[in-house]
Amino acid sequence: MRIAVLVLATLGAVASGLTGLFQVGGAYAEYEGVSRMRDSHSRWAHQADTLEVSSSTRRYAAMALGVSALFGGLGAVAAKRRRGRWAAVLCGVAGIAPLPFWLGALCATAPLLAAAPLALAIKAEPTLPPEEIP
Repeated sequence: MRIAVLVLATLGAVASGLTGLFQVGGAYAEYEGVSRMRDSHSRWAHQADTLEVSSSTRRYAAMALGVSALFGGLGAVAAKRRRGRWAAVLCGVAGIAPLPFWLGALCATAPLLAAAPLALAIKAEPTLPPEEIP
């Protein structure tokens, strides 16, 4: 179970990070286009406010995907160290964080959401009582 959580958390972290990088580039390019549209006195200038809100939401989604990648990586490390509850919390937060900004992020964070309940099944290593430690 630990290996499955490790693979899913790593896959989700990489997918979230790459999706966030692509979103950042697209959002800043869209923002520049909106500012050019606003400066020009074309017939589309009245739509600049709507597009600006869309591009700012896209930037927030990109930042949330970056945080999701970080938390997914930490969840994978926690799973490797047999910390099931920590891995479940980190993967759950990483899977849910970008969703309020962009529902399309569910494609990238689905492995993280799948890893969260599986991480609860990770058993901690049995520890020796203090009197049996050599």
